[in-house]
Amino acid sequence: GIDGSYIFYRLLDFLQMITLFGTCMYLVLRKNRENYGYLFLEMIIIGGFVFHTVWEAKGQYTILYYILFIPIAIRGYAAYANKYNILVTRGFHRENADENVVREYRKKRYKALLSMFIIILATVAGVLLFSFNGTLNAMVNTDRDTEEYAQYVAIHRYDDIKDGLYRIHPAKDASMSLTVGSTEDVNRGTIYMSEDDFENNEINIKTIYDRVYIQFTFNELYLDLYNGNEDNGAYVNAYKSSYSGPQQWGVIETGTGSYYMRIGKKSALTYDEDSKSVVVKEFDYLDSQEWILERVDEK
Repeated sequence: GIDGSYIFYRLLDFLQMITLFGTCMYLVLRKNRENYGYLFLEMIIIGGFVFHTVWEAKGQYTILYYILFIPIAIRGYAAYANKYNILVTRGFHRENADENVVREYRKKRYKALLSMFIIILATVAGVLLFSFNGTLNAMVNTDRDTEEYAQYVAIHRYDDIKDGLYRIHPAKDASMSLTVGSTEDVNRGTIYMSEDDFENNEINIKTIYDRVYIQFTFNELYLDLYNGNEDNGAYVNAYKSSYSGPQQWGVIETGTGSYYMRIGKKSALTYDEDSKSVVVKEFDYLDSQEWILERVDEK
């Protein structure tokens, strides 16, 4: 059957096409846009597009700019109506007008109605074509997500972790803990696995939005993907706070009391049982990628 979300998708498809078409008419028909103050809206949209091209690319940010299209689209339809004297007849009175004026007005009226009918028909046909044609629908996905996108969301939907003090153990060997070591560089530390360095393996977890920052209380350095390298077997280290991508961990519950710890585009924190070390490898739901977060400040 057809559920409510499907109907809502269809309505939003129509709204989007109508809004964008009205915006196009505004750009074509409004020659003196600066006289109406709408140039300011155009500057915001263009500036926002350029800004997010080099800064952020998440689709959620575009909704703010899309809303600005609505008044522009309304102005576009108003310009269309005015051009063909549908809403504004410039004082036309049938009983007093010259026959040639009446004839010309009727031509404009019929032309406007015909073009509006064509616009509506083209909009409906476009929505239906992209909705029900399998190939075209796969290009824009007007009514559903692709399988690839569903998989992407599944592995990038992170769980909330309460801020506090923890120790992090590999699920395959809970006697070992993630530990930090000092180096000559006070801004950098080494990462190794230890059984008893309890002073060095106490970790302060901070959550900002859906990302977790893992700070060692021993030297206040953060668990960091070394040089941002995501190659299989790449090392992690401890580094001063940067709040950048190499320090942004995504935590996913496994359902068995342990967690996967994602980093970057494709990797996860992994325990190398043979060498008793910790590296990153491509996230593949491996047993060696499961970690136990032991809360130590509530005991």
